[in-house]
Amino acid sequence: MALLQVFEDELDKIHFQKLLFLFTRKQVKPVYDFVPYKYGCFSYSAYADVNAMVKREFLSETDTKIIKKDMNDYIGQLNREDEEILRQIKSEYGNKSVSSVMKHTYIEFPYYAIKRKVRSSKEASI
Repeated sequence: MALLQVFEDELDKIHFQKLLFLFTRKQVKPVYDFVPYKYGCFSYSAYADVNAMVKREFLSETDTKIIKKDMNDYIGQLNREDEEILRQIKSEYGNKSVSSVMKHTYIEFPYYAIKRKVRSSKEASI
């Protein structure tokens, strides 16, 4: 929820997974595990948490986006280390496109790209 909050309450679903992955790579004790999947790193448990939060109406989703609906301050609930990591993620990747973040994760973490499928002709060059 804090990740969505820092990104103005809305992210593309793939962008969300990649940013959450990058967030967990910086944590001493990652909150989510990731596996290689069609579009690179994917967390089944994060996906389940998003679905649960949609059912409880904390989030909504479209075919491509996840949207934070409630007004709670989740950033303020983070411990100091995680809040700093979240701000680093925003600073490093906040102005980058989904394709750019995907490319970065494929290059920096190639294991998670072993099952990837090309999403579009634009991504084919990645």
